[in-house]
Amino acid sequence: MKTFSVLYNDSYGGDFGFSAEFEAEYRRRTGRPTHTTERLLRLVGSESIRMDPVAIELVREKGSVWSSGPGAALVIHELPAIFERYWEVENAYGCESIHVNVSEALADVLHDYMSTGDHGALVDRYRSIQAAARGLKETRFAGTHVCDGYGSYTGV
Repeated sequence: MKTFSVLYNDSYGGDFGFSAEFEAEYRRRTGRPTHTTERLLRLVGSESIRMDPVAIELVREKGSVWSSGPGAALVIHELPAIFERYWEVENAYGCESIHVNVSEALADVLHDYMSTGDHGALVDRYRSIQAAARGLKETRFAGTHVCDGYGSYTGV
């Protein structure tokens, strides 16, 4: 299954942030700062520092301790690619978790069906989304909250 990576803070009391060493190395590699303002941290998608391939590569290379700012413990989380537009970060006292909105993904599939009438695509995409959501629940991905409209599960 194809996945994508997301950075989040797994430390109570701290805020998402990078170490000075991380910031310097990121700037050296990209020529730009990391931009971790509150507004930018809420973004989902390629413009978010949470999905930035250079930032993720740096955390993988150097590790969480080297990469994390004061009070933070940055973690990389892999999610099924089918949910690339359907996730957000929830914050509780500085400790973040990833929220996957399965209902929103299914609503988009239904919307596409209403536009195209392609029943086969509807069934295929519905099954793919449900299988990916079951996979998240069954593997108990730490830090993931799966909201599927029929109840939810928070990984621990």
